[in-house]
Amino acid sequence: MLPIPVGHGSRSAFLRSLRDHILRWDPSSRTKVDQACRQHFNLTFDQMLAQNPRFIAERTPWHVPSPKILVTAIEHVYHMFQDAVDAKTGAPLFTDQLRAKADAVLELAREGYLSDTLGVLMYEKAGVDQYGMQKWKCLRGTNNVEGGPHSDIYRKFGALHGALR
Repeated sequence: MLPIPVGHGSRSAFLRSLRDHILRWDPSSRTKVDQACRQHFNLTFDQMLAQNPRFIAERTPWHVPSPKILVTAIEHVYHMFQDAVDAKTGAPLFTDQLRAKADAVLELAREGYLSDTLGVLMYEKAGVDQYGMQKWKCLRGTNNVEGGPHSDIYRKFGALHGALR
């Protein structure tokens, strides 16, 4: 989606930051998972996320906020990285081509095409684990082989390896 050279030093930080500002943990589920993690593992939500991101991802649904929130968040990320330069090559992160594509992504967000649709269920209950926590399965957008509706965001804005959030 955004043409960034693979070797650019700011690439992974930019894509991870953009992903984290687009995808948000469901606040009510996050609170419940945080309480359960504190009770059963003596860890906070963020500590468990760092140690076992899949555990958190199975129990806390994502959502993409409304355009009012999303546009501001994306603009913030763009502003943070607008002057980023690769340490080895001296190449700027925001080339003319990237700027044009970034503006297009921002316009899609502004028009509401990136936000989750209100009233449309994105997750279904997938059972309860041994700790009494609800597990969730992403439903909409693509079939089970391809992943859920948010999997495209994962591919476009950075891998899940290392840190989900």
